Amino acid sequence: MFKPMKSNSLKHLLESMADSRFRNFHQKLVPHCQYSILGIKLPKLRLLAKSLAANDWRQILAHKPESNYHEEIMIRGLIIGYVKDSDIDERLNYLTDIVPSLTNWSLCDSCCSTYQFVRKDRKKVFQWLKERYLSNDDEFLSRFGIVMLLMHFKKEKDYVSSILESLKAITTNHYYTQMAIAWCCCELFIHHPERADEILSETSFDETIRRMILQKIRDSKRCPNIPSK
Repeated sequence: MFKPMKSNSLKHLLESMADSRFRNFHQKLVPHCQYSILGIKLPKLRLLAKSLAANDWRQILAHKPESNYHEEIMIRGLIIGYVKDSDIDERLNYLTDIVPSLTNWSLCDSCCSTYQFVRKDRKKVFQWLKERYLSNDDEFLSRFGIVMLLMHFKKEKDYVSSILESLKAITTNHYYTQMAIAWCCCELFIHHPERADEILSETSFDETIRRMILQKIRDSKRCPNIPSK
């Protein structure tokens, strides 16, 4: 377990955890990353975030990141998912500040998967996502909104129509947004097969995204008899 710390010591702790071999590997997975990658595996970052979330986490988030490290941005995003002494409104307020810094798929997706608090008030969170992110032109702001839907709403029948309506309204040429749409539609296809015709309809999504959806479904290996086109 990590000891409680002041925010200005986080940079040094992360530097002490750096692994050059993993950094080289991770840099290949996250091309064009705007941050410097130290090379710290996600399980270790999660353990650190949990430790910080159990202490004076507001003090950490009150300050801007001290470094330009990918891992420090990750820690700040993960903390929001692990804190116990916060209500949903406070979490969303912090996330509003943090989400613009989640500028690659690794930061976005790892943080989204941590936000189990969403299930306490899906209605409020869905509206927040819809207003701020789902129709945003920024590649990773929109990806954040979509990945939050697939992580925390995909099994909820009451939300399927709203999710599909939101996804079909997105017009984008951004690769990571398109892939998020395809991933989300794949999960909806698997969990709600009765909506398959709508998900795969040529009128629901443009041909590029439709091909991505089909490929995601095939790659999942969870659905037999998927059409080849």
